[in-house]
Parts: sequence; structure tokens; C-alpha cells
Amino acid sequence: MRKGLIVFGALLLLLTFGWIICNVTGIFKMYTTPTTGNEPGLKQGSRFFASSLKAPEAGDLIVYRKDSMVYTHRLIGMAGDIVEIKKGTVLINGKDFDQALHLKHAYILNEADARALASEGLATPDDVRPVPGGQYLVFLEDHIAKAKVPSSIRWLMNENEAEKMIKEQYGKDWNKDYLGPYTIPDGKLFVLGDNRDNSADSRYFGCINASDVKGTVLK
Repeated sequence: MRKGLIVFGALLLLLTFGWIICNVTGIFKMYTTPTTGNEPGLKQGSRFFASSLKAPEAGDLIVYRKDSMVYTHRLIGMAGDIVEIKKGTVLINGKDFDQALHLKHAYILNEADARALASEGLATPDDVRPVPGGQYLVFLEDHIAKAKVPSSIRWLMNENEAEKMIKEQYGKDWNKDYLGPYTIPDGKLFVLGDNRDNSADSRYFGCINASDVKGTVLK
């Protein structure tokens, strides 16, 4: 009995020590999603694991540190890649990067459609926002918008309609839906949230340092 307790205690101590090492080094660490910026893949409040052992590749969700804060976004482009956003679609080196992703965008809907989606639980109260003209801006997963409201229209800004933060960052009259072409500098990465119209990312604060990546989200 005593020997069994000693073995159990040693095993528990070893597991605890291993868990601490994994968290400190980032080999295997758990994080919590604080915002809706990466929906639908990472829901607000959900927990996920990331590892520093997996080298990040374009398309991966990554965890990184910026200004003493930890963030999670999707890695879109790496040093040397040319990023361009046209009509809200991301192009990397001239190729459509978004087509393989499960994304969320803002759509302009009438009141009846907006309320119907909310009643079905397909849009949360935070996802539904009234806009002038008796219409609603509704943040929806793209496949839901296409299936439930085929007549829905993506909310897109006009080309050359500059957003202040983006213009301050890049010195160009760009916005969330029209940006670039822009070549990613050495040592940098370009990241975006999957909830494209409700995410603060590289469009607004620029590229991140590749050296600031803490881990790649494990699927």
C-alpha cells in the first residue's frame, strides 16, 4: 500500500512537472479565445492547444505576442509573398487564398431575414446591427448566408475609400476590402482573422515579427 502511494505520488509529480515544462516552453500549451475575430473556427471563449514544435505554414492559425499581449490569427502570407485584397477576397501571389477557408463576413439583409436568422440561432444578438435605410448588417458564416439568404449582399467598402488606421499603417488609400499589392518584408508575417469584417489584424496594425510566434494551433 505504502509503495503504491509512493509510486502514485511520483507519477503525479512527474506529470505536473511535465505539464509545467510544456506550458513554459510552449511545446504544448492551452489558450482561450477572447474575441469573435477568429470565428467560425475558434468561437469566443473556446479553448485550444498550440505547440511551438510545429513550424507555422500559410493557412495555419498561430499564436503570437505583440505589444506584451498574446493574439491568435490565421497566417496568410510569409516574407516575400505578395498580398492583395480585391472585393474582400484575399489573393496571395495572385491566387485566391480564401476559397479553401471557412470564413465569416458581414452581409446586408432586410429586417425579416435578419430576425429569421437570429431566431434560428444562426446569428447572435452581437452579430446583428441595424444600419440606415431599415436594413441590418449581419455577421454570418458564408455557407449559411448562401444557403439561407441567397439574395444576401456582402458588405464591401468602395475601392479607394481609405480607412484611417490602414492609411496610417501603409500610407495608401486602402481599406479592409481593397488592399495592396503589398510585398511582405523579410522576417515578417501577414495575419488575418477568419471573421474578416470584425477582426483587428495585419490590415490595421501591419505585419507581425516571425520571431514573435509562440505556437501553431493544433487541429
